[in-house]
Amino acid sequence: MLREELHAWRGSIADLKGVPRFHIFSNATLDMIVAVMPRDADELRAVKGVGPAKIAEFGADILMMTSAAMARGETADPEFLQVLAEESLARAAAKPARVKKEKGGASALMPLVEDIDAEGNASAILSDATLQEVAKPAPDAMTVDAYLTKVNKTLEVTKARVQGEVVSVKEQGVAVYFALKDPQANATLSAFMWQRDYVNYNIKMEAGTEVIITGHSEIYKPSGRYAFRAHAVEYAGEGALKKAYDELQKKLAAEGLFAPERKRELKKYPRKIGLITSKTGAVIHDFTNNLGAFGYQVHLVDSRVEGVAAVQDLLEAFEKMRTQDLDCLVIVRGGGSLESLQAFNNEQVVRAIAQFPVPTICAIGHDQDVPLAQYASDYAPSTPTAATVILNASWLEVTQLLARHHEKIRYELARVREETSRIIERFMAHARTLGSHLRTQKDHLDRIGKTLDAHDPLRQLARGYSIVRNQDGGILRSVKDVPPGTQVDIRLADGMVSAKII
Repeated sequence: MLREELHAWRGSIADLKGVPRFHIFSNATLDMIVAVMPRDADELRAVKGVGPAKIAEFGADILMMTSAAMARGETADPEFLQVLAEESLARAAAKPARVKKEKGGASALMPLVEDIDAEGNASAILSDATLQEVAKPAPDAMTVDAYLTKVNKTLEVTKARVQGEVVSVKEQGVAVYFALKDPQANATLSAFMWQRDYVNYNIKMEAGTEVIITGHSEIYKPSGRYAFRAHAVEYAGEGALKKAYDELQKKLAAEGLFAPERKRELKKYPRKIGLITSKTGAVIHDFTNNLGAFGYQVHLVDSRVEGVAAVQDLLEAFEKMRTQDLDCLVIVRGGGSLESLQAFNNEQVVRAIAQFPVPTICAIGHDQDVPLAQYASDYAPSTPTAATVILNASWLEVTQLLARHHEKIRYELARVREETSRIIERFMAHARTLGSHLRTQKDHLDRIGKTLDAHDPLRQLARGYSIVRNQDGGILRSVKDVPPGTQVDIRLADGMVSAKII
């Protein structure tokens, strides 16, 4: 609870700073924070004992704790504020005023009375004399509208969940007016709910029905009537919830909303994932930790997922997701009872899932009855981890396929290397044989060359011989073949000479 969290937090801060706990905040101040449940710095500043310096140093921590408390369903307690005020005044009245010595020996009652709590922290209460001294001119009169606006703003801290039996109900115009009574006491609460909110909860309020409403008190300006404004309504008791669950399941099944042929197949290799869940819950970590490293782009919309109060959050989350470019939508939350899972058995939520433009994965833990949201979704795993298995499946399949191909390529490369080695080895053997054969042939050719060289006619030219040819290239062997006027070519050892026989 918030009070215990604040005390534990104050203790850790005090120990860290090495100061008494009341130097951080007094018990009374912490109680006031619990009572007021401030939502922002302005509301926190209104708490006695919290000044600008405290807000600057501790404001973020306190507002984070109050926000978490409100998310758990804790609400402000205006009656506690009154009790604190009465106790403070009673303690002040029970203590004698301190005597202040004036110059000249006279004494006078001090107009300031200090209220010391158990930890020694003093909180000041002004006496009547002091109030008279600091009295200021009355502020300008407020308009009725301005006053009611201020009152309604103050009444927002009365947010609560109230259980009672419906004694009367009337749908009129844009609102539903009803009254709840306490079966155990003579107490009745007048309440109303806007039709736009009422239709989201698929509940038919009738006299005798026991319900739980969530909201706060306010004054309806046109009539000045004080009433409880309900934001959410749910059946009270597992029996009523089970009956409503069965009736809605039968209705939607008859419409074919859960039919297998309506289920859509998730595209292979999804990357753009829409995720609806509470960002402060444990399931988001289960989901993200088990989501494979496949380049996913996860778009998160934070939403309450507990109880009937989560309906409006979920419907708004679906609308936001419709504007995103997604491959699929995932809704996750941990296990819970039929009461805590009411939002996922809400007709509007179920229809929103069934009508979502891309395939949906709804992973909701449950005790017995499967949430209707899972019947309407395309995939209905039981845990966030199981949802990641569905998303990872095609990626793992292609990863395994690539691994198999990689292994096959490695095998083929090894086989090719081995075969290449054998081919190279055979080639080298043939090359060695060929080399040996070529060397043998070279030796043989060298010998032939020497023989030819020895018998080469041109070698005789170096000894002074010559070869004479006629113009037709024929060799002249006799003078008879050379009549006067014949043109001849004479081949000598170092060149050619042309001549004419005279």
